[in-house]
Amino acid sequence: MKGVGMAHLEAVRRLKGAGVRLQRTVHISFVPAIKVTCTGPPGHGSRVTAGSAGEKGGVQSPEIKSTKIDGSVPFWNAIKEAVNEMGMTVTALICSGATDARFVRRQGIPAINLTPFDDTPLLIHGDDERIHVDSFKKGIETMNNILRAVADCV
Repeated sequence: MKGVGMAHLEAVRRLKGAGVRLQRTVHISFVPAIKVTCTGPPGHGSRVTAGSAGEKGGVQSPEIKSTKIDGSVPFWNAIKEAVNEMGMTVTALICSGATDARFVRRQGIPAINLTPFDDTPLLIHGDDERIHVDSFKKGIETMNNILRAVADCV
């Protein structure tokens, strides 16, 4: 979802513009998406929802390695706390083929991808994919807080 990447970059730009010095280096990477062609209603193939194109031949994953969210991963705790401080909650989903982080996880390195937009219908890769401007602006603020929390967690 391009909006997520734009929110990440805008949050970094704002932190840099404010002269914020984080304790850790933040890496953001953009890689080409893998497109799967199959018939059916549009949607994110990794979700494999009933009747979707993903269900009819999309992403196949024989092994799902997920990052623990039981309190043992410090950056997960930082993300959760930052979001909770904003009066929101985090919903965890496993989307096994949605990210290149799956390759990192296979090496035993915890990785979490997140979408900082609330009140946004799940229309990723759909014909009517969109983010309301207010949700986008709040998502930038959310990402800003998350970046500070994760980069400064011990």
